[in-house]
Amino acid sequence: MTIEIIPAILASSRAAFKRKLQLMEGVAPAVQVDIMDGKLVPNETWHEAGDVAAWKYHFRYELHLMVEDPIPEIERWKSVRGFTRAIIHAEAPIRITQALNWIQDHGLEAGLAISPGTSLAAVEQHLKRVDMALVMGGKPGFSGQRHNPKRLDVVRNIRKRYPNLPIGFDIGVNARTVPALVAAGATRLCAASAIFQNRSPKLAYKKLLAAARDANANAPDA
Repeated sequence: MTIEIIPAILASSRAAFKRKLQLMEGVAPAVQVDIMDGKLVPNETWHEAGDVAAWKYHFRYELHLMVEDPIPEIERWKSVRGFTRAIIHAEAPIRITQALNWIQDHGLEAGLAISPGTSLAAVEQHLKRVDMALVMGGKPGFSGQRHNPKRLDVVRNIRKRYPNLPIGFDIGVNARTVPALVAAGATRLCAASAIFQNRSPKLAYKKLLAAARDANANAPDA
């Protein structure tokens, strides 16, 4: 399967958000926008869809919706060119099945994020229908964390059950951890601090992508 590095845009201001997009323009084809409401997770981010829609960047945008009610946010982002995927959390206090149906009925890919504490058995019915799964390496909300290595077991279990499902991984993605993540079966690696806290974010992205592709090429079943 195709291996991707997805820069994660976690920003507290309009200027910080735009700066990160500028750094990835012409480098990364897709970015993930981290949307937090301060309720589902203990942090808030800047994510004004109207401003982003007015900018002329060329990305595929996906939303990582760490919010209690994702549908209104998705509605606002429908005006943004390149918006293709919405990832909701299994832990959100909503009807997950109805939300996934709504996303797909509106022509978007639907993803499901799974945080520590949520069992695969609890989301099995949803994994059969989503376009991708996103395994959280730790508690969502803040960039720069290390991931719990035991979360790779979740990736392995999903890959075993769903061999063709794109599987993302978020938290603790860096040059050191990429080979193990790819070996476990992750195909979409979301990186924030490993890219944007680097002296050269563009070079950092390229190195992560090269490391992921090398790991995939050297995998036993590659």
